[in-house]
Amino acid sequence: MAESATILIPDISGYTEFLTKTELVHSSHIINELLEAILAANDNDFVLSEVEGDALLLYRKGTPIEADALVRQCVGMFESFHKQIKIIERDSLCQCGACKTASNLSLKFIAHHGTVQEIKVMQFTKCSGLDMVVAHRLLKNRIPSDEYILVTPSCFEVASLEQAPGALAWERSSEEYPAIGTVQYQHAPLAGVRKTIPDPAPRPSPVIETGRHSVAVEIDAPMLPVYQLVIDLDQRPRWLSAVERVDRPATTERIGLRHTCIFHGLTVEWRSVKSEIGDDEITYVEDGRIIDKDLPARASFVLKRLGERKTSLQFSAKWLSDPEPPREMTNAVLADYKLGLEAIKTLCEAG
Repeated sequence: MAESATILIPDISGYTEFLTKTELVHSSHIINELLEAILAANDNDFVLSEVEGDALLLYRKGTPIEADALVRQCVGMFESFHKQIKIIERDSLCQCGACKTASNLSLKFIAHHGTVQEIKVMQFTKCSGLDMVVAHRLLKNRIPSDEYILVTPSCFEVASLEQAPGALAWERSSEEYPAIGTVQYQHAPLAGVRKTIPDPAPRPSPVIETGRHSVAVEIDAPMLPVYQLVIDLDQRPRWLSAVERVDRPATTERIGLRHTCIFHGLTVEWRSVKSEIGDDEITYVEDGRIIDKDLPARASFVLKRLGERKTSLQFSAKWLSDPEPPREMTNAVLADYKLGLEAIKTLCEAG
């Protein structure tokens, strides 16, 4: 049965360029995280019809939502989106293209009220209809900005908005679309809103003892690619043979990230606690606990640039318990990581 509904499409701009110019896995993780941040700010009971790559298709059945409520909804989603980008920037360990350029992404909104038809297939509900087509066509327009709210008169007229201090600057325009005709709309840029979004509180950078038990290797490869391999949790079983499995969230590597690995049959929970990246030296630290033995530990990696294509990589182990476990256990861990560093050397030097 056809029903009236407000259609809302938050669309991430720069998505295609983001994917084609950066690493696919991390860019996909970031896009998914940002879409979740947008949904987390859904305060007006919009229903998710589907995820369309870089956009969400939302709808709310019934009469048009109040004008000010709809604008507040869009602004709230916009702020949640950019706050999450700022958190990614603050906490990111990774130096890949995706993680370093996430701040280039932007967000726009299309809002239109009309008639929709719900189609249910198993547990999924999808909306269709001419007004859905109109909303999607409006994504292609001549607005000279990547961040804005576009609303058709079927949702509200600008005159119905409260003109509070700092209100958005609305303009009227229209587009001509084949088989649809002329569509009138109102739009307001969001650049001013973006400037008001505060940065998250800085994370403390603690002074951390790296431990006196260590092994090292010299690698004929630049420092940054070596670092990228060390922090990439998905790659860890490739070079640390004692790791049987790594369980981690579907997100990019960052400070505070927790993951679990099975190491020689033991369950070890780790958390990334520090990453200092300089031109000639990088320090990366994880704190963890061997669950089966209730034994806290620290794993530290220090990389030093020895030349344009030569890097020193040192692993240090530190037990955070008193007393420490027997020396034989420390020696076994160092032996595993010595083999791991040699494997990193082989992988990096192979290109």
